[in-house]
Amino acid sequence: VATDLIRSGRADAVLAGGADELCFETFYGFLRAGRLCGSADAGEYPIPFDARRNGFALAEGAALLMLEEAGAAAARGASALAEVRGHGAAFDSSRGADAARAARAVERAAMAALADAGAAASAVAFVSAAANGSPEGDRQEAAGLAAALGPGAAEVPVAAIKAMLGEPLGAGGALQAIDALETWHDGNLPGIPSLEPEPGLALAPARESRRVGRSGLALLSARGFDGGAAALALGPAAA
Repeated sequence: VATDLIRSGRADAVLAGGADELCFETFYGFLRAGRLCGSADAGEYPIPFDARRNGFALAEGAALLMLEEAGAAAARGASALAEVRGHGAAFDSSRGADAARAARAVERAAMAALADAGAAASAVAFVSAAANGSPEGDRQEAAGLAAALGPGAAEVPVAAIKAMLGEPLGAGGALQAIDALETWHDGNLPGIPSLEPEPGLALAPARESRRVGRSGLALLSARGFDGGAAALALGPAAA
């Protein structure tokens, strides 16, 4: 929405982001639903894309980014950190119950973001996944992203920062965007600690951090428990 407000000329600058706090009702609801790690057995493996994963660790957080029209930013002497190239959204009416439909929603959102950016899948330098350790959810997202990225999907490095942060719900997408900015700043895409990848994944998550260049696109994937799927294509700011 913030990007479209600026594109349409209705605003020069918009603060965009999200926040969520821990509360008993949310925690207990996810626990009763069996969504948290350790809900069903003694093991606790909130590790995205891991073969042992059994749910997520609930977290809280807040993140805001200033989105600004390039000319307005330059006029006040602000330095751009990145450029929003495209965005997309889709909806899974099964809310994750139908694995194929859920994966297609992720795929449609990612492809819409790339189409909005006028870019091919080959332009994606790295992916920031919403994966949080949910057994089915991670698998569905991996399938959808792999379909959107095409034959080269296994060669695209994938980050999943909820391995370190937990699941911050409404703050997740904005925190992923900030992590993408930091990746371009220091050249390191974070790995997934203690990862033992699930066999058969069509993506390339890794335990160790990887060096990435300051070129191409970052493709961010976000998912909601209500069936919503969104994607954002970010490009590094011009030097």
